[in-house]
Amino acid sequence: MHEMRITDRRINRVSLRWPERRTGFDRRRSYPVSSIFRSDDRRYAAVLALILLLGIMDWAFTSHALDALGAYEANPFMRAAFEAGSMYALGLKLVSLTAVIACMWWLRRHRSVIVVATVTAALHIPLIAYHVAGAAFFS
Repeated sequence: MHEMRITDRRINRVSLRWPERRTGFDRRRSYPVSSIFRSDDRRYAAVLALILLLGIMDWAFTSHALDALGAYEANPFMRAAFEAGSMYALGLKLVSLTAVIACMWWLRRHRSVIVVATVTAALHIPLIAYHVAGAAFFS
């Protein structure tokens, strides 16, 4: 009997090639949401501006709810800032949002950062709706 010869020489071969670790966009695939912002910086800047605007609206509604309605702030950092004063809370909100938005702008070529920015903007909208509904219910 004769032995069967292995013709595929790639079997049991050690490779020193690292797997690809790209975090950007693969031109061979389609990305339904994040590809909108891949080539248009103005649209991405609009999303980041929306995050800042919705964050300021969140501060305004929370400040009103704490002062007029006697509500309770669940976030411990913002609770401490609101206890120090409403303007301290605004300062904390603006500094933190500006730092996060600046990082998101600098890293805008990474698909995961665009997805995080889009999800952040999308999650702020129900939060503002919650504030509006609460203000209308308790007024």
